[in-house]
This record gives sequence, C-alpha cells and structure tokens, in this order.
Amino acid sequence: MKKAILLGAFFLLVLSGVAFGEQVLSVLSGEYTPGHWIYELAQQDFTAQTGIQVKFDFVAWSQYTDKILVTLSAHDASYDIIIGDSQLLGAAVGGGHYVELTDWLKENIAFDKLAPMPQKLYGEYPADSSRFYGVSGVLDVPAIGYRKDLFGDPAEKEAFRVKYGYELGIPETWEQLRDIAEFFTRPEKNLYGLAYWPAKTFDAVTMGFQPVMWSFGADYHAPDSYEVEGYLNNDAGVAALEFYVGLMKFAPPGSENYYWNECTQAISQGLVAMAFQWGSWCEGFVNPATNPQYYDKIGFFPFPGKRMEDGSIRRFATHGGQGLNIVTYGKNRDAAYAFIKWWCSEETQKKYMAMGGVPILTDLLNSPEFLDAKPYNRAMAEGFKVVKDFWTIPEYAALLEVTQKYWSAACAGMMSPKEAMDAVAKEHTQILKEAGYLK
Repeated sequence: MKKAILLGAFFLLVLSGVAFGEQVLSVLSGEYTPGHWIYELAQQDFTAQTGIQVKFDFVAWSQYTDKILVTLSAHDASYDIIIGDSQLLGAAVGGGHYVELTDWLKENIAFDKLAPMPQKLYGEYPADSSRFYGVSGVLDVPAIGYRKDLFGDPAEKEAFRVKYGYELGIPETWEQLRDIAEFFTRPEKNLYGLAYWPAKTFDAVTMGFQPVMWSFGADYHAPDSYEVEGYLNNDAGVAALEFYVGLMKFAPPGSENYYWNECTQAISQGLVAMAFQWGSWCEGFVNPATNPQYYDKIGFFPFPGKRMEDGSIRRFATHGGQGLNIVTYGKNRDAAYAFIKWWCSEETQKKYMAMGGVPILTDLLNSPEFLDAKPYNRAMAEGFKVVKDFWTIPEYAALLEVTQKYWSAACAGMMSPKEAMDAVAKEHTQILKEAGYLK
C-alpha cells in the first residue's frame, strides 16, 4: 500500500511539472489581444529556448484591478509575473509585492534601447527616482478613428468649408474636432459626430478627459507638490470639462456609458464619423470580422491639442498599457528573470511586432516596419511622443473613484462642470491629506 501511495504521488509530481526540474511560469494578464499574442509567442519561442512552460491567466478588465490587489495583499504565490498597470506601482512597491529590477535590468538587457518614456511610466517608482520595478510590456495610447469616406467626400468637404471657413481634414485642435463632430451630427440620418469616453465604467471618463484637461492647461496638482485646489479646478480645468461635456451633444443617444467596446460597435454600425479607441483595440475598427461594412473606410489620427498664442499646439496622450512586474512571492523567480530577458530582446520584439504588437524598443517603434504595419500605428507613434500619466501613488484607486464619479456625472448632466471639478478637488485634497501628502 505504501509503495502504491508513493508511486501515485510520484506521478502527480510529474504531471504538475515538479519532477525532473520542469518549471511552469505563471503570468496574470488582462483579457486582450496583446496578452494573447505574448502568451502565444512565449509558448512557441520562450519555452523552446528555455524549456520553461508558461501559463497565463486572463482576467476581465472589470475585475482586473481588484484581482491584482487581492492577490498581492494576500501574498499569494500563484503568479510569478503580473502584467500590471502603472498606477498600481505605488501600492505594489509600498507593500513589498514587486521585485526591484533597477540593477538587474541594466546588467542583463540593453536597457538604453528601451523606449525611454514608456519604460519610465511603466516601471519607475517613485517618479524621477531612477528605481525600476517593472519593464515595458504592452505599450498603448489611444487614437481616434474616423470615416475616410465621409472626410474625403467632395460635397461634404465643400459644405464644411462654407460653414466653418476652413478645410475639412484631420483636426489639430480640440476646437476643430468639435466643429467636425457638430458637422456630422445628423440625427435624422442616424449619424453622429463622435463616440468617446464619458462612462463611469473602470477608468473610462478619466482616460478620455485628462488629455483635454492637460492641453487646456490644468493638471491634477501643482508641479512640485500635491496641492490640488487652484490647479485641478482652476479656470482652465473648468473650461476643459465644459468642453468635454459639450461633446455629448454630438454623441449618440445613450452614450453616457460608452467605453472601448461601445466605440467599436458605434463605428462598425456606421453610427459615428469619429470614435476614440485604445491602440490595443483599434484592430476592431479595421477588421472585417468586427466591422464588415466599414473596415476599409477607417483612418486614424492622434488626439488633438490646444493652440497656444505662439501658434504651437499643446498636445497630450493619456498613458495606457501595462508593464511586466516580478512578484516577490512567486515560486519561479529565476524563470521570471529569464522571461523578461527574453521579452526585451530585439529578436522577440521583432516577432511580437510581426504579430501586430507595439515594440518596446525605440528603433523598432520608429521603424517603417512598425509604422506601416497597421493603419493606426502612426497615430499611436505620435501619441507616444506626448504621453503623460496620472497617479502611481498607493492612493490611486481612491483618487480614480472620485474622478470617475464626478466627471461621468457631469457628462450625464447630473451636475455642472464647475461643480464636478470643485468636488474632485475637494475630495482629492482630503484623500491626500489623510495619506500625509498634504498638511
């Protein structure tokens, strides 16, 4: 009997990958195409090179943040790597949940070849500390898809020129985008100017509004402190939210709850002339399977900006995507290091780029092979030049909850933009005081 029990235990160890030294690297990812590309590439390439098996758990975005925070707070050893949001760095680093990679990255990969701003935003904590707890993973910025057939129609172009006094084309400023959205809003034809992100869902309205806020000249807090009052809710901030809320007049009825899925549906139904979208989901705009009627009629441009007195355009792109973070409690630290070294290699990034991914290396990111590979890649590349992030401090979740609550309420007409900005400033100040950032 004892021999049978021991023999059974031995076979269980073999099946679980423990016997003979086989390792299984476990990775947690949000549910999206780039994550599946990384998994597929790892199975084909990483495992072949190292003999290390790879297991990915894909989590719905509605559960993604909670899943990570619960996993880390429980010191759960289920995952060796988390493909995590930059805004979670503060909580993860403060709690000792992520391994510091600063010295290891500089000794084991071509660190200076990483696109610098994405690497800074995905991995550095605290800001400007030159200490890194992650490496660039899924690079992402939003772009705006538009109907090339509408923008290029001679009759539409002439009508627009007559009404607005300039040529219909890719908007450089938010005001021009507003004009175009107004021009194409034709409810009697079931056509609207813009599908964008006013929703309370996840981080929708915050991600959509903050590039407008930044380009108008407001920010979450003072440049050198966490002082909020008079920076977030100054005249520029209120004007920015008034503008953003005003775009609802040109959005489809019921679009108060729009985020990325709804924007894909709106563009594929021919409901809108323009639509916001994350780069990671832009493929849905041009894929015949998801947009059979208009897939070949969609172009893309980067987020516009605000024209300054000297004629320049102040433009920002909101930071998306995720970095790769090694979990302190993971069981396979050496395998995790090997995975990151493999991921950061030029060979791997070329293969990922060929699948449709955004490479993390500067030379590849600026290469014709990337820029011309997808119709939205040039818009994304422009966005990466002006990308900006929000909070990475541990209080991120509480701060985001406040902006989502009030900015979505303003978009839904439940409060004025000024009331919303004042409410956010007040509650952010209280959160930051309680956390010790403000006296």
